Amino acid sequence: MDDFIKNYKTELIKKGKTLLSPGDKFDFIFFLEKGYIRRYIVTNTADELTIHVFEKGTFIELLDLFEEVDRDSYFDALTDLSVKKIPKVELLAFLQSNNEVSIEIIQRLLTGLDKISRRIKDMAYSSAKKRVANTLIFLQDHFGKSISGSRKIDEVFTHMDIAAFAGVSRETTSRELMKLRNKGAISIDDDKKIVIEDLESLENVRW
Repeated sequence: MDDFIKNYKTELIKKGKTLLSPGDKFDFIFFLEKGYIRRYIVTNTADELTIHVFEKGTFIELLDLFEEVDRDSYFDALTDLSVKKIPKVELLAFLQSNNEVSIEIIQRLLTGLDKISRRIKDMAYSSAKKRVANTLIFLQDHFGKSISGSRKIDEVFTHMDIAAFAGVSRETTSRELMKLRNKGAISIDDDKKIVIEDLESLENVRW
């Protein structure tokens, strides 16, 4: 797979850019080399709700390869990205001639669907404080940087960003973040980045 993918040009995309929108149709599939892509929907109340976060080494909207998908989601660059655009016909031809790689792709697809299923379940049944705690743990797992015994989330995420991840309102998110600050579980540095001061406290809320 690596030898196949390296034949395509790498494109750099800035943080915040929208790669795919509802109704878009393309004859290529994005392969994410570096960075994170956020998939989200816009609710009837105009709130953003994050469905999934794609990590490096994944194809975006792989189902598009097999059938025309009626897209209802947005795909935004959560960070600066390195991506490749691989024509659908060429990727499909490659997979048809490489059974082992096809099985690997199917496994990736099923893993992604399982993550989305678990996330939807979490949003449906977890309390707001658990959703916010889960979001902070996810962010520190992926963007965390160790500093003096703490973990700084080394990207700026606003209350609105965290609300979209957690699937709760911005107001509720702000209240839960304030509670965590008052407990000493998190702090905010001078660059407005969140610092996880007490990971165990967050994990206790999470469960």
